[in-house]
Amino acid sequence: MSDAIDVWFVRLDATYDQSRAAWSLLSPAERTRRDRFHAPRDAQRFADRRVALRRVLARYVGADPGALALVAGPTGKPALAGMPSLAFNQSSSSDASMIAVAAGPDPIGIDVERYQTLPDLDSVLRVAFTPADCAALAAGSDASRRTLRGWVRKEAVLKACGAGLQIDPRLVDGTAEPALDVRTVQIRADTARTAWSVETFEPDPNFVAAVASAAGRPIQRRHVRWGELA
Repeated sequence: MSDAIDVWFVRLDATYDQSRAAWSLLSPAERTRRDRFHAPRDAQRFADRRVALRRVLARYVGADPGALALVAGPTGKPALAGMPSLAFNQSSSSDASMIAVAAGPDPIGIDVERYQTLPDLDSVLRVAFTPADCAALAAGSDASRRTLRGWVRKEAVLKACGAGLQIDPRLVDGTAEPALDVRTVQIRADTARTAWSVETFEPDPNFVAAVASAAGRPIQRRHVRWGELA
């Protein structure tokens, strides 16, 4: 692998029959989680996301996708058992899933959201942003769009550090700027003051995504449909 972070944008467009044919790749625990969904579409989406992750990771480690041992770290962040030299993270929204993969132990995080009008915009702003950021983001007709761009930056950083929403997202500074760019973001609660490099971009006109890494590595984008991973 190169020094870049490979970012896979996967369209979850499998038919039910295509999806079911790949369920043998899921672990017993993943099948149990799939079966907990009440709606068949939600169950299929979950299974398709996990199969996509397994098939992408298998390309890097040269193993059968069904043989990969996906485990949860101390804070719940997924990892590949026995492969500390491979960092990865996954995020999904609607009918798309994104997977970031990089060589080396340096942590990475990714988040993706489908653009939409947020009916609970005020609540999202209060929970995730400082009052000053709320005022800046709420102004104008595209407030939902700008808020989602800020949110994916926060989520990518929190996922990269492994804490997720155990840390108040309002403590993640430097995320409210609406431009699609590369910027440095820090977490005020982090005593080490790690400088996270965050790249925000649109993998598709209907989605916004952000990738965070401590090493400031470039990203290399790959677009595939679910069936092309087989």
